Amino acid sequence: MKKTFFSIVLSLFFTHVWAQNPTPNGFNYQAVIRDQQGILLINKIDVVATISLRKDPAPGANVFWQENQTGLSTNGYGQLAFVIGELAGGGGTTVNLILAANSPFTKFEEINFTAGYWVKVEVIVPGINNGAVFTISDAKFQTVPYSRWAANGVPPGTIMAFGGEENKIPKGWRLCDGSAFEPTEKDPVSGMSLADLYAAISFSWGKVGTKFNLPDLRGQFLRGVSKNSGADPDVATRTPKPGGNAGNNVGSYQDYTIQKHSHKTDGTEGSNSHPVKAGQDAGIDWFSGNANSNDAWYMNGSRTGDTGGSETRPKNAYIHYIIKL
Repeated sequence: MKKTFFSIVLSLFFTHVWAQNPTPNGFNYQAVIRDQQGILLINKIDVVATISLRKDPAPGANVFWQENQTGLSTNGYGQLAFVIGELAGGGGTTVNLILAANSPFTKFEEINFTAGYWVKVEVIVPGINNGAVFTISDAKFQTVPYSRWAANGVPPGTIMAFGGEENKIPKGWRLCDGSAFEPTEKDPVSGMSLADLYAAISFSWGKVGTKFNLPDLRGQFLRGVSKNSGADPDVATRTPKPGGNAGNNVGSYQDYTIQKHSHKTDGTEGSNSHPVKAGQDAGIDWFSGNANSNDAWYMNGSRTGDTGGSETRPKNAYIHYIIKL
C-alpha cells in the first residue's frame, strides 16, 4: 500500500486581522498537504482535524484542551485552513470540544499562552491510507498565540480610560467600581476567568473576607506611586481600602487637601494714614488695625473671607476607568 507523506507549511495568524472573520479569540492554522510523490492533495472534502493543547512537551503528557473539527476541505492548492479556538466553526465545519477533567480553562480566551503550551495537530483525509490519522505538527506555541492572549500586549491589571458608557465596556475589561470577587470566580459579564487579574493585583485595592476588590476609581484622579522620588511628601499618611495597601504602595488612597500656605496682608496706600476698624470689607475680615508714623496703614490678626467651591480641583472631564481581566 502506498504510504502518504504529509509536508506542511504552518502559519498562525490572529483571526481579527482577517476582515471576514469576526471572532478575535482563536487564530488561523494553515497547512499544505502533499502525498509521498509530492503531489498536492487538492479539493479533498470531509477532512477531520484534531487539535490538542498540553503544557508538558512529552508526547504522552496530559491534554487539557482538545477540539475535533470535521467537514474541513483542502482547496485547489492543497491548502487546509481552519481556526483553532473558534468553537462556532465556519464554512460547514463542526467543532467538538473535549476538556480534560482537570482543565483550568473553559474558554479558549482564558488560556495564558505565556506559560508555554504545545499544540499537536492531527488530520484524517478520506480515501488516503484507509483513513489513517497523521500528525502534521507537534510544536510549542511561539509569540503569535501569546499576543492573542495578551490582547495586543495589554496585560491583566492594566487600567485605562474608556470614553463610552458602562454598557459599552469591551469584553475582557471591568469597570473600576470596587467590586469584590473570589480569585477562582468567573467574570459574571463575560464568563472569563479572574485568575490572571487576581495574580496581577491580589488584595492591593482591598479585601472582603477571601474576596479581592477591584480598584474603586469612581470620581478619583490617579497618581503614580512615589517610591523613592520624594514627589509625595505625605506618602506615609496614605490610607488603604479595608484589607488593601497603605503608604507608598499601589492601591493606597489620599484625601483632598490644600498645601499649607499664608496670605500677606499689605495695606500700603501712598502718603495718607488710614485708621482701621473691626468689621468686613471687600471679602476681608478686619479684627484690629492702627496707623503707623510713615503714613501707611496695616492690619493685625486679619483673615480673608470664605470663597471658592466645595473642593479643590483642576478643570476635568468624566470618563470610566476600566481594568483588564
